[in-house]
Amino acid sequence: MIKSLLFIFVFANILFASCGEKKVPKSENNVKSEVNPAHVDFDVLHSDKKAIEIANKVMKSMGGRENWDNTKYLKWNFFGKRLHYWNKETGDIRIEIPSSDAIILMNINTLEGKVKLGDVEPTKADSLDKYLDLGKEMWINDSYWMFMPFKLKDDGVTLKSKQKRMMLDNEYAHALELTFSGVGETPDNRYIIYVDTYDYKVRQWDFFPTPTMIKPAFSTTWDNYLQYGNIELANVRSTDTLTDIAVFEELSETVFTSFDKQVK
Repeated sequence: MIKSLLFIFVFANILFASCGEKKVPKSENNVKSEVNPAHVDFDVLHSDKKAIEIANKVMKSMGGRENWDNTKYLKWNFFGKRLHYWNKETGDIRIEIPSSDAIILMNINTLEGKVKLGDVEPTKADSLDKYLDLGKEMWINDSYWMFMPFKLKDDGVTLKSKQKRMMLDNEYAHALELTFSGVGETPDNRYIIYVDTYDYKVRQWDFFPTPTMIKPAFSTTWDNYLQYGNIELANVRSTDTLTDIAVFEELSETVFTSFDKQVK
């Protein structure tokens, strides 16, 4: 059953969804930084000033730190395989895996929760823990694919600025090297994040499973930025699309406590 729940992992009631894509003129290359305090364990010592400045401009371009902090409920579908609900304030999450008829309800901070597999709800500690651990891995992976630009100054992250690099579309972009220390399921992962020199949106990432790997395991574009509530999110990754994206101001807590089908 555990294998049937796995799909993609990187090694490691007011609805505000919708609205159109925000077009940014190519001449607008003066996106200013903003107050964007780092998480307490962000590696300031080994991150450089230019990289931090670019990260702050990315946050600003996505709607700003205040709007991100004030976004409470989020929903997205990870490439048609897993549907997520997230209470960003409490850490409560709901993961629905249609292919396995499975639902995971848990808190991503405490790692406590419950699971339903078809009509069965595992209660034995060892069995339940396996599925909760799997839920944690899924959420870490899937939320990073969705929200990475807001997480450039998270705990355990080190940011280094690199020379401008050419992207898959042959345009040059700011390049940030992102590495981890003591966090996540795969702390040896490394990314190169490509940031547009005009509007400071993330446009591509390269993924390296190990710090010394020269060529990336894959490169993926970040396209089609749209407005959701007061923030912007990109829903296209090269040829794949993240769907069912929504921001909620209010959401029934039964989403995170009941296995009943949700209509939101």
